[in-house]
Parts: sequence; C-alpha cells; structure tokens
Amino acid sequence: MGELRMVVLSVSVLAGCTDHGSPTPSEDVQPYVCASSTVAAVPPSSAIAIATMPYGEVALWAPTGGPVMQQRLDQSAVPVGDPEVVWKWPATSLSAALIDDTMVVGAVSGDGTYVLGAPLGVAPYRELTILNGSSGASPIVVAGGDRLAPSVSYGGLLLTSFDASWQPHTSEISVLTAESHELAATALDGEAVIAWPTADDSCYFESASDQATGATRTGALACRSPRFAATSTDVVLAFERGYDIVTTRGTPATIDMAHATSIAGGHSPRLVADGDRVWLSYLDANGQIVVGVLADDGSLKATMIPGDEPTSHELAVTNGVAQAFAATPAGLVATSVCTD
Repeated sequence: MGELRMVVLSVSVLAGCTDHGSPTPSEDVQPYVCASSTVAAVPPSSAIAIATMPYGEVALWAPTGGPVMQQRLDQSAVPVGDPEVVWKWPATSLSAALIDDTMVVGAVSGDGTYVLGAPLGVAPYRELTILNGSSGASPIVVAGGDRLAPSVSYGGLLLTSFDASWQPHTSEISVLTAESHELAATALDGEAVIAWPTADDSCYFESASDQATGATRTGALACRSPRFAATSTDVVLAFERGYDIVTTRGTPATIDMAHATSIAGGHSPRLVADGDRVWLSYLDANGQIVVGVLADDGSLKATMIPGDEPTSHELAVTNGVAQAFAATPAGLVATSVCTD
C-alpha cells in the first residue's frame, strides 16, 4: 500500500480558553491504515453521507445536479447489491442516521431539507417532511422518547418532531438567532443537544429534554462545521475555528466553550463515538484525511491516509474499526483505520 506516515499531533490552546498545558497523546493506541478499497463509482464532486447499520453501512452520495444514490456495504465495506436511487431530486449536502429500524436521510436542496425514510435503508424511500432550512450531520435525534429534527435557516433554529408513525408535528421549540446554515445534534441519556454557528460569529447550544422543553445558551467562539459524538458519560463537539480543529466536551446541558481546545490545523472535522472511544478525522492543510483517537485530555494520536485529495469525506466505525469514506477522482474510497 506504500509508505504510511504517522502524525502525532500536539495540543495548543485557543486564546481566551482555559490552559490545559500540552498533554501527551495516549500511549495505548496506534492508529494505522489496515485496508482500502473503492466501493462505488461516484463523481469526485459528490456530497456524501454514511450511516451505520446492523449489517454494515449505507453509503449515500449526491452528484452535482443528479439524484441521491446509495450503496449498501457489509461490515468490511464490501458492496452488497447494486447502487440504488434514494431520491430523484438533486441535493447539495446529505446526512443519514438509523432511528429504531428506519433509515432517515436529510437531503438539503435550496432553502429546504427533504427528510426521507426507508426501513433499514432498503429503497424505495418515502418523503417524511420538508424542513425549512438545513438539517445537520444527524437528521434526527431522540430525546424524551420524541424524534426531533432540528434545522437552521435565516431566522435561527426550528425543532420539528415526529410521532411513532413518522408523522411530522409543527415545531414547539424555536430559537431566534442570526443567519445559520449548518448544525450538529446528538443525544445522551434521553437529552438532546444541538449546536449551530451563526453569521455574527457566535455558537449557540440548545439542550432539549423533549419536543417542547429546551434551554438555550451561547458561546464566545463560532463553531463552523460542527460535529457531535456521544459516549456513555458525555458528549464531544468538534468544529473548525479559523484554520484550527477545536474540541470541547461536557453534558448536553453544560457543554460550552470554556474548555475548548485546539487539536490541529485543518478543517472539515468528523466525529464518531465507539462506546467510550471517540474517533476524530479532518482534512489537513494539504487536503489529506487524518484519522485518530481522541483522548479524555484532549490529545489525539492519528495517522494520515495517503491517496488522492478528497472533495468530501465522512467517518464511521464498525466493529471497533474506523472507516474513512472519501469522494475522490477514483470514486468513493473506503479506508479502514485499526489500532493495536
């Protein structure tokens, strides 16, 4: 596979944030590339999304001006069957998640998001609703037994909900903020947390215990390209600030910017929890994917994935193995990253 380069990343602290020093990365992990293959023929400019399923993953992509497509993969990222059409309309970004036994896709098109659903991701999909604005990296989160679909637009946050039969209900929570077009959401112990950056360079947090009960707070730093992951005890937020990848963690009700820590130079972070282990990936200054394990002290031990520079990428974890998916000139490439 050619020579692989190991990158050990030091930690710096953002101006105005609490000083944690420069902790040494955890010694019990050593990420390395253990497999790589092209899983689908996709245009390199495609938006992509990955959802983890009981049988492996579903990879979705939306070529410029084309329909939303998907390819089912087994647990080794080997294609199962042929690519399928998910939605005939074009989309500029995608998100996907398995909620109970329903695969939910958020396809952002223009100023709205089509929310689509299919049992276990088996096409055909049906339209569940259209959200005003953009959905986040997870189109649905569950809090207090309610299925919540957050979206942001020119007026801030709206929180639509779905009942047990996937019928949408009008938002009972809305937060008026400056313009926003990206967000992240996750849930822990029945409580959801949503983060979104705004045009006035702020980051808002909304914690919601159900479809009608929430609390809003704001942070002093913008949180561009936010991504959440939830462990058994806390939630972790990764985002970009200028040319840095930054993380912070806490409970859904308390996570804020007080302990935000710069991890490395780069952009487009992706974050996935595998139990209490948190995997982080991002694109470095050269546009290459870096994948690593985030320690509790904020340090990261990572490896760089060689190959063509991707136009977009996503991260998933199956059976303890991280898999970075990238839209490249060669197609949709899946690279597995293992640890000893």
